[in-house]
Amino acid sequence: MTKYFVSYAHPKGFGSIIVEASLCTPQDISDLTDEISRDECSPVALISFQALPDSPPDDKLRERLAAEQHAIWSHWMRYLFSVCRLNEDGSVTIPVDKAERWQRQMSTDYSALTEREKESDRHQSDKILVILQEKRRKANP
Repeated sequence: MTKYFVSYAHPKGFGSIIVEASLCTPQDISDLTDEISRDECSPVALISFQALPDSPPDDKLRERLAAEQHAIWSHWMRYLFSVCRLNEDGSVTIPVDKAERWQRQMSTDYSALTEREKESDRHQSDKILVILQEKRRKANP
């Protein structure tokens, strides 16, 4: 069994978990999706799953990456809330054009995105690459 970090989307938002599983076949992945759907009480779409290393993480690097991921997420949430309508009860409504586009993007493999959409994702991955390249430079001066 291998530990995986799994991220997913569902009607109420996004989630992530760490699971210990064997994700070797499409059926294994389908079973995991069904299990998460039951736990969330709603259908989910897997966004990604990544095997975690067996060795303990480099805590300093892990914290830098986590901080960058949080900054990326915070930026996205500020944008999301800026385009939504604030309702009287404090909830927000996503404009239909954005909801439709984001649902399409979330259900599309990276390779099938438009070049503009890919470039947006590359911009985000560049932020992580900077941290990893700094780590490599320090390890191999």
